[in-house]
Amino acid sequence: MEAVLSSLFTVVGMLATSWLTLRAANQRSDSELNHQAQSALEERTRDRLERLYLAALKLRRDVNTQLANAIFMLTRNVAPKPRSGREVPPLFELEMLVELYFRESLSETFKATREAAERHVDAYIEAIRVAQSSDNPDERAISKAEVREKAGRAITQIDQFARQVKADVPL
Repeated sequence: MEAVLSSLFTVVGMLATSWLTLRAANQRSDSELNHQAQSALEERTRDRLERLYLAALKLRRDVNTQLANAIFMLTRNVAPKPRSGREVPPLFELEMLVELYFRESLSETFKATREAAERHVDAYIEAIRVAQSSDNPDERAISKAEVREKAGRAITQIDQFARQVKADVPL
């Protein structure tokens, strides 16, 4: 009887050890999967933020380029080079990224940024019209001042948007 009990205790001990080992391995595997999923989520968020920053930088660059073109046109009467039609305008790209990924946290700041950029574009288009149709130096000076003011406001708003992204979007 003692031999049977001893064998039974050995078998039960082996089964318990096997179960504990299996349980520990399973928990470790679950922990690693959760960590990998969290890492993948953080990587996607970082990629989205990077795309958002790059779109904001492109928009800022476009505003500066349009400002320079408008001043040059109004001063020297030379038309700017057309932009390639294949590139998505940065304002549209920025809007798409905000709407897809950051609607809750950035929609108000983006709305102000979009409005400032649109006012700048309106002033830029008006500057092109004045440059093409008017030889009046006063009208050209007014148009230069207007496009400078709108570009300055747009750049300020774009910079504020970038700061808001940094402050409000969690990683």
